[in-house]
Amino acid sequence: TDGKRLWTRFVEKPTHVWGHCASPRLVGGVLIVQYVKTWGLDPATGEVKWGVPCPKAWGTPEPITLGRLAAFVTDQGQVRSSIDGSLLAETPMKLEFGCPLVAGDVFYGASTGVVWATRVFEKDGKVQTTELWKGEAGDKRERYYASPLLWQGVLYLVNHKSMLFAFDAETGKKLYEQALGLGGTAYPSPILCGDLVIASSDTGKSVVFKAGREFQEVSRPVLAPFRAT
Repeated sequence: TDGKRLWTRFVEKPTHVWGHCASPRLVGGVLIVQYVKTWGLDPATGEVKWGVPCPKAWGTPEPITLGRLAAFVTDQGQVRSSIDGSLLAETPMKLEFGCPLVAGDVFYGASTGVVWATRVFEKDGKVQTTELWKGEAGDKRERYYASPLLWQGVLYLVNHKSMLFAFDAETGKKLYEQALGLGGTAYPSPILCGDLVIASSDTGKSVVFKAGREFQEVSRPVLAPFRAT
């Protein structure tokens, strides 16, 4: 915390024209970083413990609860061990841009007009998955740069055209959809502030609305243009 650098490590050179943008995550004492491959590093020394092929590298891997097993979910629906990177399970969920959202043993994701909810569990010594529900959120042309938000049983999604969708997280029933009219491209993910949700676009415009099963707008603050959440 005094600013002294403990270590630095070159992992690999990104090869995609747009680079890579996954954030590092600490899972079971292993630092997970994702570029062309998914890597596991020792957080104390930076030593590379393992590396496995990664079919996609936009979304940040998310830790998931599987008893004592340290695991994470990738944006391509793969469940992997953080200890050695081994593939524990795989689902049909393929996210084009955004990150999966994990809540306990369930993960959610949205891409190309489809939203998934999948449960991961351990049975007979093996990790298994089951699709809880799948719903429609826009059409196949809709991009989801923003990650979902889950609060009090409601799943919020914002596509790149700043169209807001709210789903019952348990049943998959669509509660409402609302055009926010922010212009530009909605890169930032919706965030929670108390009982309010803030959705934004790269124009710098935001909409603040009350969390709940019905849409109720509160305000429309404007900042300088930004893309980060």
